[in-house]
Amino acid sequence: MATNNNAQGDEPRTVVLEKQIQTLAAAVEHLTKQNREGSEGNNVVSRPTAIDVAPPNLVADIQMMREQMDLMMHALKGRVSSDLNDLVHRTDSPFTAPITSFPLPPKFCMPQIEAYDGSKDPLDHLKMFKTFMHLQGVADEIMCRVFPTTLKGPARVWFSRLTPNSISTFKELSAQFALHFIGEHRYKKSTACLMNIRQQEDETLRSYINRFNKEALSIDEADDKLLVAAFTNRLRNGKFLFSLYKNNPKTMSDVLYRATKYMNAEDALLARGRKA
Repeated sequence: MATNNNAQGDEPRTVVLEKQIQTLAAAVEHLTKQNREGSEGNNVVSRPTAIDVAPPNLVADIQMMREQMDLMMHALKGRVSSDLNDLVHRTDSPFTAPITSFPLPPKFCMPQIEAYDGSKDPLDHLKMFKTFMHLQGVADEIMCRVFPTTLKGPARVWFSRLTPNSISTFKELSAQFALHFIGEHRYKKSTACLMNIRQQEDETLRSYINRFNKEALSIDEADDKLLVAAFTNRLRNGKFLFSLYKNNPKTMSDVLYRATKYMNAEDALLARGRKA
């Protein structure tokens, strides 16, 4: 059955194929219905199918149209697959041509880090990403190409809206990324903030150390001597404080090492009190 391709105008190829398949399907259904109606007058116990009672030339026509439908369905699937592939790879990349065309190195490993969604500190994400990439010694172009794969949600949307062909280095990408999500940046605190942490009267040594360490992580490049001084300054009077003054530890590692046996002793006493 011939079709008039000129009548289709500028319609997409997939639309044309769909219409042709629909036309053939309607024709096959119509012919089959006609033969079924023609065979209904036969009083037989086992009624043959429409194809069985159809004239040989009609059977050939129906078979030919079904074969054409199969070919068109195959072509349609191939066209849809091709269109989908074009859609996936067609993008207005914010990177310049030297970056988009730069090949991935052999045996390259994608960074196994948590995807960034814009809700945390962007500098933390950048540092983690750069650390992983520097371990592989990859080029700046590869860092640009891989970085978008570590984004999701709002961060992925932000990247998709960058001006096409506007980024030529990872430094430029990093600057725009940090600037956009700067609201989530966790600013470092000064050591003076640690002076406000005090061990409460009913607080265990373990709880005090956990609070102090958590706050110390937010300090930018804290000096070890200052950390020891801040920790000792607000420590509750007792045997552990006496031990620190007596041995005068120089680092927080020394302090925590000495604190271990005192924390274990506290835990044992608390457990004993609960049993009693």
